[in-house]
Amino acid sequence: MSHDSSFNISEVIQQHVKNRSTQLAISIPRKWDDKSILLSDDLSFSDLGEMVGSLVAGLKDNGIKANDRVILLFPVSSPMIALMIAIFSIGAVPTFIDPGMGFKKAMKAMKAAEAVAIVTIPKIVRMKWLFNALRKLKCFSYTPDSEKPLGSLQADFSGPWPILSSSGDREGIVTFTSGTSGLPKAANRTLSILQQQHHALSSVWVPKEGEVSMTCFPVSSLFYICHGATCILPAVDMKNPGQVNGNLVHQQMKDYSVSSLFGAPAFLEKLMDSIGVHEEKHPLETIVTGGAPTPYRLVDKIQELYPSGNNLVIYGSTEAEPIAYSPLNAMKSSFAGKGYFVGGIVDEANVLLIRSSSELIIAPPQDYLDSLKTAPYELGELIVSGGHVVEEYLNHPEANRNTKIRTKEGTLWHRTGDLAYFDLDGGLWLVGRDKDIIRFEGHSFSPSPIEAEIDLVSGVMRSAIISGEYKPVLFLELHANQEKEILVNIESILTRNKLNCEIKVIEKIPVDNRHNSKINRVQLKELLK
Repeated sequence: MSHDSSFNISEVIQQHVKNRSTQLAISIPRKWDDKSILLSDDLSFSDLGEMVGSLVAGLKDNGIKANDRVILLFPVSSPMIALMIAIFSIGAVPTFIDPGMGFKKAMKAMKAAEAVAIVTIPKIVRMKWLFNALRKLKCFSYTPDSEKPLGSLQADFSGPWPILSSSGDREGIVTFTSGTSGLPKAANRTLSILQQQHHALSSVWVPKEGEVSMTCFPVSSLFYICHGATCILPAVDMKNPGQVNGNLVHQQMKDYSVSSLFGAPAFLEKLMDSIGVHEEKHPLETIVTGGAPTPYRLVDKIQELYPSGNNLVIYGSTEAEPIAYSPLNAMKSSFAGKGYFVGGIVDEANVLLIRSSSELIIAPPQDYLDSLKTAPYELGELIVSGGHVVEEYLNHPEANRNTKIRTKEGTLWHRTGDLAYFDLDGGLWLVGRDKDIIRFEGHSFSPSPIEAEIDLVSGVMRSAIISGEYKPVLFLELHANQEKEILVNIESILTRNKLNCEIKVIEKIPVDNRHNSKINRVQLKELLK
């Protein structure tokens, strides 16, 4: 697909509805057991077009118009994808609230969203009159056999659905995630930013028209559909992708002839473990991992199973996706201890590594930021600018003040909070988060590279180092019974890094709710209290 500034998601999908009507557009499992998928939502491009058209008509009949925010808070399904496209088409704004933030924060997010409608689970619809955040909203349930079902948001319609032409600075998608201050953060991805994100991701790899792709990132289904590919979501609880039944999903890949795979590290690792024990593994042309640092042992597993594949790691965030990428065959387990190699910067992004202790002034000249740049192999905080970078969090001045830098010349830089360095070839290496730096006995270090080394020890599932009361504490999650031998190998790594840690073996190290791949260090600190 060409880099077209007039790219419009709804128009592109409508063309595929016309030209690829019988091709499967999306498949989302609804019910399964340990051995097979029992029920799934399968929509051809023609089916998808009919559903979008009926939703466009229904949204208008219910008084929902351009610039209105519509909250989507229900399990991922084909109707959710169709509803997103319909909301785009009328110029309204799909608004997502991370269910992992908990009920109280979700209610704060609903209030802050200033939406006109919500499509959600029946329980929330029934609770409408109990909460101020819900009372003014038009509430619809995503299930058919409930009060105000999704069918009441549909109306008779035939032919190509109407698409409102909108300027690039209009809101495209609003996404609420948990904020550290108690107030959820709402990332505002304008239409222009969505377009630029699509182009930036397409510069890394492009699914072929007619290709069958699987992803555990539901929103990325639009990326595949826009490219005329078939998108398959795996049979897994999307709130817990790290607990995937690898044998079941491997069979699903065979049943749908999946040729490319995009997933979070925790999801991919369990899947690769299952594929590895099969005599006849399903062939894949492309495997892409992202959403969290990719363990080197996962890199080794993927390369061992699919050595000739176009396998990639992508680094980015909600605010800037993507930032960098690397072929997996450029990543070696011998790199562990140096950080996570994520390759070269995408053409659409400008990246600076600035000294993390630097004092930043308001509206600095660009020359000032440039003067803070680190030298090769010198650690710095990663800031990024570009047309695909989210410029603001809605109604959250504290988050904007802490993460956004607007230069005197008008360039917007986003502070990722990630620590990194460049090598002499311009390759980017991540070494953790600035907030996770451990200071002990006059020294400071990032735990991430040491954790990467420890995670390569046979029998270690996951490791995490945090500050303790008297010295750093190393938490270990093991999946073998040879604890004594494992600890001997780990002690040698700690000794080599001149690190004295208290070691605690626990049943499960807490991880993030979205991808099950990032360590939740806040919860670990609670365990020490």
